[in-house]
Amino acid sequence: AHSLRRLLLGLRSEACQPALVHPPQFEVISLPGPPTETMPYPAYRIPLMRGYNRRLLAEQLAAFKPTVLHCFDLSRAELTRHLAAALGVPYILTFSRPPGWIKPVVAPSHCAALIAWRTATVERLKRRYSFMAESIFHVNVGAFVSDKCACFGEPDRIASMVTVQPLHRLADLEPVLNALRHLTVDGHQCMLAVIGKGRADRALFRRINELGLNEIVTLVPQVRPLRNVLAGADIFLQTQPVSPTDANLLDALSVGTAVAVCRRGAEGVLTEDENAVFFQPNDELSIYTALRKLLVDRAFARRLAEAGQQYIRHHHSVSRMVEELIEIYHMAQHWYAKTTVSAADASSTTSAPT
Repeated sequence: AHSLRRLLLGLRSEACQPALVHPPQFEVISLPGPPTETMPYPAYRIPLMRGYNRRLLAEQLAAFKPTVLHCFDLSRAELTRHLAAALGVPYILTFSRPPGWIKPVVAPSHCAALIAWRTATVERLKRRYSFMAESIFHVNVGAFVSDKCACFGEPDRIASMVTVQPLHRLADLEPVLNALRHLTVDGHQCMLAVIGKGRADRALFRRINELGLNEIVTLVPQVRPLRNVLAGADIFLQTQPVSPTDANLLDALSVGTAVAVCRRGAEGVLTEDENAVFFQPNDELSIYTALRKLLVDRAFARRLAEAGQQYIRHHHSVSRMVEELIEIYHMAQHWYAKTTVSAADASSTTSAPT
């Protein structure tokens, strides 16, 4: 949702007027300025109303008069293909992750481009959709960089850390809790907020008490916007494998927290001891070592945090993301106009009397 909000803000800053088709339960994004037109789909959550829901959405979109449809949810790829044909406009699909065994079917007559958030996904898409390899693009997810660096901005304050993850299994956080216990035994003062929810939250709460960490570790339900919470922290702890499209990680880097991340997936995305510290997954000693490095040398931690902000400016700026997407939108319009004219010429040639 946060990435979508950034995109909508960026498009409006470029004098583009987007409309948002979203599930009924979706939290509608509030933006400054004129309200963004929103269209809940499906209007009626009844299986027999599928055809009516589609016609209603097509009528709403026809009134809005879009020039390009952009689908961010691949489960709605077939719906997007149907709407593009009904409205006579091109459409674009975005892949946030590599396609599975069942790949979305694209309509060569209307699908103008495929976009991948990850570079590794681009090559897989080119193999899967070889007939449109020249129209597959990589665009980095954008994030706004804060003017201030959050990490240890108040030198006398106790170090605060944040980790965000679903609480499905106690084992996922056990190494972190053990590492934190050893840090406190060694005399390091710090606090950790664990943001998330899941079936293991009660077991996690009991384990926190057993380790005597109840005054140090706090369980927090999901918070929105998370960025505001991260802006008040010094260190962001990412225990799950790193993804270059992880909104929480991008937010943590953009507000200027020192980032400690699981080595799996981080290499090739971040640079160890330059804009992040790495640790081995599920290894409490490795987690302890990484966190201790940040707690002992606050100047080093702040340099890491400032370098993380620079990384976002260079690779994940919202302005760059929007510029690249608008360029793809213009390409899609030009491609579709050219394709339509060519099809019309071919049809007239075929039907001409001999």
